[in-house]
Amino acid sequence: MKGGGNIVETVEERRGLVSIENIEIKFEQLYRDNYSFIRNYTYKLCGISNISEEITQEVFLKLYENLQKLINKNIKGWLCKVAHNTVINYLKRNSKFTFEVDINLEDKSNNPEIKLEEDYNARIISKVLNKLPKKQAMAILLRDMEGYSYEEIGNIMGISYKAVKSLIYRGRQNFIKNYREEIKK
Repeated sequence: MKGGGNIVETVEERRGLVSIENIEIKFEQLYRDNYSFIRNYTYKLCGISNISEEITQEVFLKLYENLQKLINKNIKGWLCKVAHNTVINYLKRNSKFTFEVDINLEDKSNNPEIKLEEDYNARIISKVLNKLPKKQAMAILLRDMEGYSYEEIGNIMGISYKAVKSLIYRGRQNFIKNYREEIKK
């Protein structure tokens, strides 16, 4: 799941001789490599397709504007942090908007009964995640669904390593409690 890589710095770039053409080529490569991931990530955070698309475009516009400053940086981590902050800013501006998580599990079977059960489980997981406080849900999504380390999550969310551990621990405890309640229904 991780990737999207760092921008490799060349001798010309170190001297400040980065051409617009080279920047555009690097941007196109980064866009191709990371678009789907960022689009899916923003969709998981906001749950509305057209808003997720708009936010994703805004994230890549910010990437284009800052590309020269990001040489030898973790681009995927930077994109996630910008996407996270952009979604949070959107949520703040549109206070009527509610955080929704929609989990789509990969279809691993052609068996209709198994697909039906997977859809049921995905709906329950989404419902339970949506009951969690936003920060707990985001931390759990980043850790358990996207595979980020605690340190990376801290960088993306702008919080300390200890705060990430605490959020994930409390989030998992709340998730388990809510999941058990939900499956009893």
